[in-house]
Amino acid sequence: MKMPNTMWLVAVVVGLLVSVSLASATVVTLPNTGQGSTFTATVSEQANVSVSAAIAFAVDDVTSTTDNTADASVSATVIVLTNGNALKIELTGNAETFAPPAAGGTTWDVEDVSWDTATWSNGTGNAASLSATGGTYIEVAHSDANAASCASTDLTFTLAAKSAASPAVKSGAHTLAATWKFSSYTP
Repeated sequence: MKMPNTMWLVAVVVGLLVSVSLASATVVTLPNTGQGSTFTATVSEQANVSVSAAIAFAVDDVTSTTDNTADASVSATVIVLTNGNALKIELTGNAETFAPPAAGGTTWDVEDVSWDTATWSNGTGNAASLSATGGTYIEVAHSDANAASCASTDLTFTLAAKSAASPAVKSGAHTLAATWKFSSYTP
């Protein structure tokens, strides 16, 4: 005979839940324009970036410096940053040396790759050499504060000369991967 008491308890709990959920509603006379909502769009810092996928050196004389065969292209458009900030463009080598085409051959160190300041729209270039020490990124360029875009189509990379060494540089493709970094900073 305890069943009726259990049903009564369930009915009271359901009744309390319904009354609590209805308590947050507001009764208004219609028509009513007194209610409002706030819409919030939270925008993250962002940019649409593009870099040359491959940068090639046609080395005809290992004892002379060699510029890349075609100027590199780097661009950032639709830049959205915190007010007053600028976009920094950096680069790091993924290894300390190029991978030679044959084991034991002489190859280039990551620091043997350098670049010029180039011409940048809405920004300034920084001439430097590549590094891979502890994932150190080296600045290639930075945008002006609050710039909506920053780009260069004439970025020239240079591969340093190698002196005659034993074992000598082998012919073939010497490769080094590198990673670009785009970040916001306060100038």
